[in-house]
Amino acid sequence: MKKVHTNSINRILKEIAEKENIRYNPAAIRELAKRSQGDMRSALNTFQALANKDELLELADVEKLSKKDERSTIFDAVGITLNSQTPSKVKKALMVEEDPTLVMEYIAENIPRRYKKKEDLKKAYENIAKADLYFGRAQRSRNYGYWKYATDFMGVGVSNAKENKYKGFSKIMSPTIFSKMSKYRGKRNLRDAIADKMSQKMHISNSVAISMFPYLEILFKDDELAWEISDFLNLEDDEIKRFRKKKIPKKVINKMEKLKSQRHDEENKRRNAELANTIFNQAQTKPKEVVIEEEPVEVEVKEEPVKEIVEEKPKKEESKKKKVQTSLFDF
Repeated sequence: MKKVHTNSINRILKEIAEKENIRYNPAAIRELAKRSQGDMRSALNTFQALANKDELLELADVEKLSKKDERSTIFDAVGITLNSQTPSKVKKALMVEEDPTLVMEYIAENIPRRYKKKEDLKKAYENIAKADLYFGRAQRSRNYGYWKYATDFMGVGVSNAKENKYKGFSKIMSPTIFSKMSKYRGKRNLRDAIADKMSQKMHISNSVAISMFPYLEILFKDDELAWEISDFLNLEDDEIKRFRKKKIPKKVINKMEKLKSQRHDEENKRRNAELANTIFNQAQTKPKEVVIEEEPVEVEVKEEPVKEIVEEKPKKEESKKKKVQTSLFDF
């Protein structure tokens, strides 16, 4: 449950007391609001237990109750940090049941609402930066001993950044960073959804798709091209608005849908004609003779022993052939 500022609880309790005709000491109501530590339900329950129409609600009646917690609310912690210059008081005020990084965001948000001098603002935010640095180290290393240094920088450091105390009252505001994060979360989700569709259709990574967004903003200025791209990527109306402020005119949508239907019919006719030609050509072709190949039969061949071949020397001719005379001078 969101905590309520002590002043708000005090005011609400007084309004209830007046409506119920309950007499009270303002100091008792104030103490009761402070002890509730921002818990409105606890304050109402305690008030209901103590209030009596026949008796006056005194401070002593509230003091008899055990304190819920010695620690202050986050609003009190921020107020004391920005208004006080006493380190011990600031350290005690920062003992709140909240995430210390949340307390830092509250302090950072309200510094410019309280500090007016440039030098004070500079010093204060330098200490906030150091606190954020130590919170980061604690998160990365899981060594939460760094929280002590971070708390000192965002508390005592910011408190002592001002040269003198500022007079007057300044309302403590909740950090705007959370509302901004919530606002931009929707934009990030929309961006990622478009990038997913582009990556699936175009076979590119999401980071490349996002880098193409500025070019798509230029292309989407043309109504017909905007419709064709959105139809190709299957973009919804809110996704189309990411690239152009105006909706695609209805006339353009009807025209492009008609063209798409015509293209679809023409493509179907062309495909049907191709199929008809394919069937006709196949029908005119003579069927090829089917040759059945027989599997080879293995024949066992017995190997005969190889005889050693001995080369025989040619026998000398027993008698020489008689020489034949071929010329008159051949004797």
